[in-house]
Amino acid sequence: MKQFFCLAFLLMLSGCGFHLHEAANLGGERIYIDAPKRIQSAVAKELRIDTTAQVVDNPKAAQAILEIQEVTEQRILSLNSSGRVAEYGLFYRPTYRMYVARTGKMLIKSQTFELHRDFIYNDAAVLATATNIDLLYADMRKSAAQRIVYRIGILARKPD
Repeated sequence: MKQFFCLAFLLMLSGCGFHLHEAANLGGERIYIDAPKRIQSAVAKELRIDTTAQVVDNPKAAQAILEIQEVTEQRILSLNSSGRVAEYGLFYRPTYRMYVARTGKMLIKSQTFELHRDFIYNDAAVLATATNIDLLYADMRKSAAQRIVYRIGILARKPD
């Protein structure tokens, strides 16, 4: 009976168009990542995991250059009854583009997206709050790296 349900479930998944995420074929390109260190290492890790590309340390050895800029912002979302900050919003906005290293021909035009996290501020635990902020930004960088690599893979498959 259990096997029947597993088989039925698999048939339903295949019928709805579901398929596992596969590694993006970037043609074995050598990519140099021009970005701030933290996002650079996150994107390099994702490229090694999810694509056929090779990340290189020298832009002269690269076939393509992935350029990433990032903007972080912290906004007050709410105040408590005594007028102190109760909640902050953290915003992370990466902008990326990819171009051919030798010619400068644009492979992926400049694209920007925004990630957002909220957190409750505690005056009594300032050090813990600072650590929490760092962890939230690290999580957003990881999510951004995954999204950038996914989009590169999608755009690399599209015919010109």
